Amino acid sequence: MKNIIKLSAIAILLVLGNTSLYADQDKDKWKMKKDGKAEHFKEMDTNQDGAVSKAEFDIAHDKHFAEMDKNGDGKLTHDEMRAGHKESKKKRKESRFDKADTNNDGMLSREEVAKIPRLLKRFEDIDTSKDGQVSQEELEAAMKRRRGDRP
Repeated sequence: MKNIIKLSAIAILLVLGNTSLYADQDKDKWKMKKDGKAEHFKEMDTNQDGAVSKAEFDIAHDKHFAEMDKNGDGKLTHDEMRAGHKESKKKRKESRFDKADTNNDGMLSREEVAKIPRLLKRFEDIDTSKDGQVSQEELEAAMKRRRGDRP
């Protein structure tokens, strides 16, 4: 049981590690990280008393563990953990894209990215279709190009 708790804690820490996809290098970067953690805190604080009890913490992490444990055997293999982290990363990217897409058309206009200086600065390069909008696919392709196609 202790190993499950440890693995759950490690998994959630790894999941929380990457929250600055669209954040600017300066204050916006720290604001995004802070907001992401605050949102996670609110999700764990199920009774909304402003504190996360051990029981609330365990429930949140047990849920995450269960989502990653695809075969339901109560253990995480390396492959399950890697797949779980990949899926969590994908969900975070989609969530940030959806939050920026204020008109919910599946595209980001220049106006929608105006509050994301780092993205606005590279808008022309990211918009490979040159239609004045950035799709999630264009954004992901730009990120791959930027990091040299590393996973």
